[in-house]
Amino acid sequence: MVYHLQYPYSEVNLGHPIEYDSKDGKLKVSSPAKQLGEYLREMLIANSVARFNNRGARAKKVTQVDIVDTTPDFIDELYPGLTDREKESFNKLIMAHNEVFTTESDAKQVELLFNLAEFVHVMGADTVEEIIGLEEKDAHYKYYVDMFLYE
Repeated sequence: MVYHLQYPYSEVNLGHPIEYDSKDGKLKVSSPAKQLGEYLREMLIANSVARFNNRGARAKKVTQVDIVDTTPDFIDELYPGLTDREKESFNKLIMAHNEVFTTESDAKQVELLFNLAEFVHVMGADTVEEIIGLEEKDAHYKYYVDMFLYE
């Protein structure tokens, strides 16, 4: 995951298999998104070592990826009362700012998602759609929205 628009030297955060939960003071298994990132890191390391050693053994190439419908069914349990349009805006914000949500501590993700749902509900779908439109035109504006969502 690279923030090339926000940070000129970029930052790569590929995930990890375990995570420290500061609320419980325990180590826990990371979320699937972070585990996938950790797998990607391992592939990149294997490919780099193989390339350095001039060996042909590299990580297997993925030829097909099945896309699963990601309709956010959990929203009704998380924040009841959102309209279909608000749910769509909620999903668009998550897709546009996935770094904020996937890199946050697993223990804090539910709270972050609840806050986003409340933001969408209070601001309304029209305003959120306008924000998303402005983000597509201006990377600097998107950076500020990113920081707002993270805070």
